[in-house]
Amino acid sequence: MSRITNKVRDSRHITRYLSLSAPAQVRHFAQLPSFLFEQEAFRPLTNEGKILYTMLLRRSELSRRHGWADSQGRIYIYFTIEETVALLHCGRQKAVDTLRELQHSGLLEIKRQGCGKPNRLYPRFFDETTQPCENAEVEADELTQLRTCMDDPGVVAWPDGEVLLPELGKPGSGESGYE
Repeated sequence: MSRITNKVRDSRHITRYLSLSAPAQVRHFAQLPSFLFEQEAFRPLTNEGKILYTMLLRRSELSRRHGWADSQGRIYIYFTIEETVALLHCGRQKAVDTLRELQHSGLLEIKRQGCGKPNRLYPRFFDETTQPCENAEVEADELTQLRTCMDDPGVVAWPDGEVLLPELGKPGSGESGYE
């Protein structure tokens, strides 16, 4: 902890306080969707999952500006596991688990392209105007179970009881998105 504190104190980039007379200094920011905290279905998401989802939404705006959409008009992004590791300052397995958590919650769809091409990520947005799913509470419980299973780094299990090897997706789905 002291190493981090010393690093912050030695930083030459932190030079003054924010003030009313100084011009705005914050140029880059991300909006954290409030539904991640307010909706019961998303409360089991880890904070890493919420942060990653926020950054994926931010990246999707860049894709929108560049016209990156599939034949159905859905915006997609490329965000590799290595980028996730760098963003979250975590190991590869934690990055994979966090992506899997978002995928299982329905906030992210991952399509494998194969042949060494990066996976396409399709961030999805929660629409409060639509009717909730009948099984929304069940899905929240399943996500809690998945998160509990992810606490054991050697075992990953889906709520239906299928146990997976750490770096593999759900068997038989063909769309796990992880290698």
